[in-house]
Amino acid sequence: MKARNRVFLAKEALKFYKNAKTVHQIDSPFIFRLANKLFSDENLNPKTLSIEKLRKELIHSNQTFNRTDFGKGSSIMKNSNKINLLGTFVKNSSISPFYGRLIHQLVAFIRPQTMLEFGTAAGISTAYLASGNPDSAIYTLEGDPFLVNLAKQNFKALGLENVLIVEGEFETALASPELNKSPELVYIDGNHHAEAVIKYIEMIKPTLSNLKVVIIDDIRWSSEMLGAWNSLLHDSTWNVRLDLFRLGILIYNTDIKSDFSLPLISKKLKPFHLGLFR
Repeated sequence: MKARNRVFLAKEALKFYKNAKTVHQIDSPFIFRLANKLFSDENLNPKTLSIEKLRKELIHSNQTFNRTDFGKGSSIMKNSNKINLLGTFVKNSSISPFYGRLIHQLVAFIRPQTMLEFGTAAGISTAYLASGNPDSAIYTLEGDPFLVNLAKQNFKALGLENVLIVEGEFETALASPELNKSPELVYIDGNHHAEAVIKYIEMIKPTLSNLKVVIIDDIRWSSEMLGAWNSLLHDSTWNVRLDLFRLGILIYNTDIKSDFSLPLISKKLKPFHLGLFR
């Protein structure tokens, strides 16, 4: 990671921490329940632990592969269409255990019946999503043939039977007849161009169900991505917008009559903010 990016992230981390709210500072019953679920200690369970065990095994892999990257990938993995070390790729491209548990808990709270993921990679984030609600169906889009096969192997090893991989570039895969259902939750990863992220959101908006949930990964990957997230904060399509530093969550819930936009952090990281003097 370039020094400039490290400085940018350090400044953003300080700003985020200063402004972030804990569950004790939330008035909305829906967001209060959601925040409690996201940061619950229950997120350490056999399902997530098995995913993290597999992730560690993959990180230690010395296997090499020819990476085909259709999007703007990791800030570290620059060599598209060149030989990459699988362990390094998984370490740099897969969601971390902390954020993986968060999206697992979000799915367990929302209980979507259909989910859509942009960017399967090794299938780690897919596994967190799929295991959050085993009764759901998750469609995940991936353009790299090697990663498609790798992810299938990983889903089999984890015993996940509710995942369908659609191979191809995102725009092409979205037109697949396999994707004929309206997703309730969409997870966007695999392309860090702000313009592309906004484009994907506009593409999937008409297909979303009445309860709309969109998770955007790496909203602070660059100042460009952060700018895209800030523009989405003013999009009236959503009435709940949660900033979890790395992840941005957009929700439209007809049961909520007001708009909420707030950075959210675990109360363990701000134990002195008890919400007594709001």
